[in-house]
Amino acid sequence: VLKWQAPKTRKQLLSFLGFANFYRQFIPCFADIAMPLTDLLKTKCTGSKNTKSNTVLNWTNTRQMAFDNLKNFFTEKPTLKHPDVTVPFIVQTDASDVAVGAVLLRKNLESILYPCPYTSRKFSSTERN
Repeated sequence: VLKWQAPKTRKQLLSFLGFANFYRQFIPCFADIAMPLTDLLKTKCTGSKNTKSNTVLNWTNTRQMAFDNLKNFFTEKPTLKHPDVTVPFIVQTDASDVAVGAVLLRKNLESILYPCPYTSRKFSSTERN
């Protein structure tokens, strides 16, 4: 995964984001981290109205950082725990102007909080207004 090259075309970016999306529940703030990449799928970001799979992408340092951050998360050991219904859960949420995220937490016997799943998503353009 760490050797994955930065995508050069829309098709390559879609492939990477499809892979990344499968693991989104293991990555805190996934929507915020991936936003520079998902925003690139909008036609105005590609510099062309062409949405064909071979459209060359306008790759920037910000997009490279997002790409590298996601790759690093894929190689880290996840700390998610299975939910224990005998113990109360704690839900933590966070929102910005462009995305929302949440995590379901549980305490272990030593009162240390562990995440069960994470979730996040970008707001639609309507929700941003």
